[in-house]
Formats: sequence, structure tokens, C-alpha cells
Amino acid sequence: MASEDSVRNNHDDHDGRTTGIGSKSGYQLDDKQSEAVAVLANAHNYGNESKWKTFMALPAKEKWPFFVQHFLLGVVAIVVSVVVVVALVWQMVFNRVDSVIGVQGINMSQYADGFDQLKANFVKAEGVKDDRTVEIAAAMTITENGYSESSGMMDDSTKLVAMTSAGELNVMLANSDDVAMLAGQRGTANKASEVLNKQRLNAAKDAGLLVDVKGEPTDDITKAYGVTINADSSAEWAKVDGLPDEAVLMFSNVTEQEHKDWALKFYDFLINPKN
Repeated sequence: MASEDSVRNNHDDHDGRTTGIGSKSGYQLDDKQSEAVAVLANAHNYGNESKWKTFMALPAKEKWPFFVQHFLLGVVAIVVSVVVVVALVWQMVFNRVDSVIGVQGINMSQYADGFDQLKANFVKAEGVKDDRTVEIAAAMTITENGYSESSGMMDDSTKLVAMTSAGELNVMLANSDDVAMLAGQRGTANKASEVLNKQRLNAAKDAGLLVDVKGEPTDDITKAYGVTINADSSAEWAKVDGLPDEAVLMFSNVTEQEHKDWALKFYDFLINPKN
């Protein structure tokens, strides 16, 4: 029969968990376990430091792996960004070519290819050596509320204002329905009489080509804001595939004499009745 002390010790082994470990009050680590925990704690002694401070404190042989893991991607991103910015600045400063005329088809992006061909024909007709000095495109979408429903984004109103103010946009071609918005609502079009002389204005009036600020026909040259371009009024327009049947030509902030001269060249290039 087991002694009373043996029973008591056995009871302690099951209820107090004291055998070979410690007292009933809690769990105690032996020497080997304590040493292992100390090693782990020492391995993470940089846990509360910044990555850069940790990097500087590391032995030389550990610096490169740490740098690759924590800094390399960010450094590469910064370098790439700087290279892109420098390339853009270089392009703007050293490779920029000032245009002599800027023409935009407003809300006519579907006719972009036709405008490209129109530019090629104009460059050839005028003997332009560097076609970068002539900007003829159909890349602007302008709406009454400044919002493009097709793309779900803002339209090109900001670009229109910036280019017009800088004198980089001299001629606009638009549907007659958009004339009121561009000339009346936004005020981005000059009166035709500010650019065209009376001879040109009277010729356009006699051909029934003048339109007023609302895009409606007018025979009053003092109220004209645009001139209708179509197959009847322009042989050049007629021979280019991919252009709209009709558009209204308007002038925009033509203040410098060089821009005015080239705007008139473009007008005379287009207004060439077949009959």
C-alpha cells in the first residue's frame, strides 16, 4: 500500500504540474530554454529602430542584403522618375519647335485621319520644311458643362483655354451646332472681321458662307464669327477623304502678326471654290 507522502506527491504531479519544472506558482524555463529565448531577443534588437538606422548599424557583410530587401525598389523608382522628368525637360527646352499655326477640329475626333491628311496637303502647298511647326488635328472634346459623357471624365476645356491664351490655337473647325458654345458661351472665337479683310468677307458673304455667333447664316459681315467650309466652298476640303461634310471655320486669339499671316494662309488654302 502506497504511503501517504507518495500519494500526496503524485497528486501534486497532476494538479500542480511541479515535477522537474518548478513550483505550483508558474512555468519556469530551464537553462537551455532561457538561452534560446535570449538569442531570439538579441536577433530582434533592431525592431524599434528605423530601417535606415538599422542599416547603418549592421555589419558590412549584412548591409547589401538588407539594402536590397528594404531600399532597392524605392531607389530604382526614384531614379526612373528623375530620368523621366529630365527627359521631358530636355525635350521641352532643347527639342521644342514653336508652331506657326495651330488648328483644332472641335468634337471631331472621329475625323482625325482626315485632319492628318489635310495637314499634309497644307504643309506641301505652303512648302513647309518642318511639319512640326504646323499643328492641325482633331483631338479636342468640348462640352457645355465641361464633362465628357462618353469618357466619364472632364473634357478639354482647360486645354482649350490654355492653348488659346498662349496663342497656340489660332483656328477652330467645328459643327455649326457648336458655334454658339465656342463663340457665344465661351468667347473663344474672334469676330471674322478681326482677321479677314473686307474683300475676303464680302466674297464669303456673296457665297452665303458667313455664320453669326449662334452658328446661323448671316449676310452682315460685322456680325460674322465663322465661315462655312464644305465641298462647294473648298476644293481642298472636298478632295480629302475622312472629313465631315461641313464645318465652320473660326479664328481664336489671333494677335501676333505671324499667327495672323499663317491663319490667313490656311483660310486661303481652304476657301477655293470649285466654281
